[in-house]
Amino acid sequence: MPDRIPDPFVDIFIDGRRDFSSGRPFNVNTPHMGHSDTISVSVGQPILVFNSGVHFSIEWTLYDTDQGGNIQSELVEYLSNEGWGRRSSPDDVRIPRVTATYGGVEQARNPGENLQIDSSRPPTVAAALLGLGSSCSKLDTESRGQQELFLWPLPPPGPINLTFLWPALGFTGTVLFDGQDLRSALSPNEDP
Repeated sequence: MPDRIPDPFVDIFIDGRRDFSSGRPFNVNTPHMGHSDTISVSVGQPILVFNSGVHFSIEWTLYDTDQGGNIQSELVEYLSNEGWGRRSSPDDVRIPRVTATYGGVEQARNPGENLQIDSSRPPTVAAALLGLGSSCSKLDTESRGQQELFLWPLPPPGPINLTFLWPALGFTGTVLFDGQDLRSALSPNEDP
């Protein structure tokens, strides 16, 4: 895998570093993806829209409850040591996953297919959810985590479902927004 994703495919990577200054802010009307007695999940605000895709974060809070037993502590310890999706199997139930579905088809997932591109050839996948970093911390009565993602390319107009799944907790949450609304965040001369 190259050290950086080359232009023009993902325009937030400038000289090997992330630059979010050209992103256009977009707020989801209802960022909350779902909750249970043990977890609450939402999309961080604002989402940043680029010609090449969408930068967003998924934020979760895991509550210490008697129902979860030691599983919450074990999951947080695992994520703190191993990272969210880094060097893990997409089938590992301890790892939360995020999927993007539009056009009635799951287009991308994280962890999942790696975006294998370089400056001499096009991407090897039609869409990707690039993991840009994650954090996880344990507090007195809860644990919190965040995963930064970049959905490439910018989805077409129409419904987009972002789904957060954490198999070890039996949790699934979804947020719905419209690709046209994302594109409307760009100025007319920026529309891809």
